[in-house]
This record gives sequence, C-alpha cells and structure tokens, in this order.
Amino acid sequence: MTAAISTAIAATSIAAGTPERRGQAVAADRGRHVVPTISHPGWRIPPRTGGPATAEMVPSPYDRPSMITNLLVEHASLVFGAAVLISLACAAVGYLLLRWRRWRTLWLLAALALVPVAALTLVPATSQLDTVRCTVQFAVPTPGRVELVANVALFVPPVYFAALALRRPLPALATGAVLSAGIEALQALVPAIGRACDTNDWAMNTLGALVAAVLAFATTALAGRASGGGDAGSDGVGGPPDVGGQRGGVDISHGARRSAETE
Repeated sequence: MTAAISTAIAATSIAAGTPERRGQAVAADRGRHVVPTISHPGWRIPPRTGGPATAEMVPSPYDRPSMITNLLVEHASLVFGAAVLISLACAAVGYLLLRWRRWRTLWLLAALALVPVAALTLVPATSQLDTVRCTVQFAVPTPGRVELVANVALFVPPVYFAALALRRPLPALATGAVLSAGIEALQALVPAIGRACDTNDWAMNTLGALVAAVLAFATTALAGRASGGGDAGSDGVGGPPDVGGQRGGVDISHGARRSAETE
C-alpha cells in the first residue's frame, strides 16, 4: 500500500513538478523498476537496453536553444555591430568591383557567400526531429534579438553580390526570398537533418535580401554617377567587360577602325 502511494506521488511530481523534482522522483523509482506516466513533451522513455526501464529528461529540439543561438546570446552586443560592418564591407568591395567591371568576381563572391547559408541551414544537426513541423510566428528584429539580426545579415552578402552581377536588384531579391522559403520547406519536410522550420527565419532572410537589394541599387547608382554616365549602360553602369573588341554584346571594333581610316 505504501509503495503504491509513493509511486503515485512520484508520477504526479514528474507530470507537474519542476525538472529537479522530476529527476529526484525518477531516481527514487529506479530501485522499484517503475515507469511513471509522463505528460511533458520534452520527456520520453528511452528504449530498453537490457536494464530496468526508467524515465529520463530528453529535451525536444524545439524546446532547447541551439549551440549557435547560445553563442549569439553570449555575444549579443557584437552581433548588431557585426551585421552593420558586414553590410559596409560588402558595399565597399562591391563598389570597387563594379567600377572595375569584375563581373566574374562578383559572381564568385555571391557563390562563396552561399556557403555559410548552406552550412547553417542544411548541414544535418546532431539531433534528429521525429515529426514534420514548422513554427509559424513573426517578430520584429531589434538589436537585442540576436538570432533575428543574424538571420537578416546571413542573406545580405549573397543577394548583394548577385544583384551587382546581374545589375538588376529585383530579380536578386526575389531569388533570395524563394531560396529561403525552399530552405525552410526542406527543413520541415526532412526531419532527419534535425533543423527546425520557422517562418521567422524566412521573414528575416527576406528582409536581409531586401536590405541587400536596396544597397545594390544605391551602389549601382553611385558607380554610374562616378563614371560620368557617358560610358554607362542603361542601368547606370557599364555592360560586361570588353572581349574581342565588344562591349555589352555590341561590336565596337569596326567603328573604331573606320574612324582611324578617316583620320
């Protein structure tokens, strides 16, 4: 009778008590080989491995912060400043490459900037999710919301350099938004990679793509103004680099030779 009452008390404490009390109750039940009823979503009974079955705390991947989140929180004061510095560095490099018409270098930088995007969103995590799930929520990024700010900064470099290489910010913006949506859909539909789908991530990535598109538009306009507009294309900057006497796909060698013969 006493054992039955103590077992019922232990089960109640596990279902409604604090994690410390739950752990104490589990330790008390291990000697009686009793598996109490568990209602907390972060609790589960591990598979039997030969010994007595016991309940233990296994946090859900949705309930515990990731290692990256912990790192960002520990350096919260630096995240916003780092995001601003990344944007300014991209603007400086992009302006110079645009003036020098290094289109291949811009494409190369856009591709390299996608490496951290893939590493942080698609590389399988150590833990795997059991169900297909996506958290639907939207929040406003502030300097104190470090994970949101980091998601904004993550999409600035690839979209910015792609916009400069295309010389069309809007297609680059649309591509960035679609890419982020595809990543979140993949995270939701493939639980094996252990990544949690969140609409906040898509919204912040899209916001970062928007910042990059605006920055690319300003950089293109500034570069076109610096070139005087006489040598610029319709978008304010020159076309592709001169190859074989051609500029922007128009042959200029014949006109140059005819001017030389006239002189």
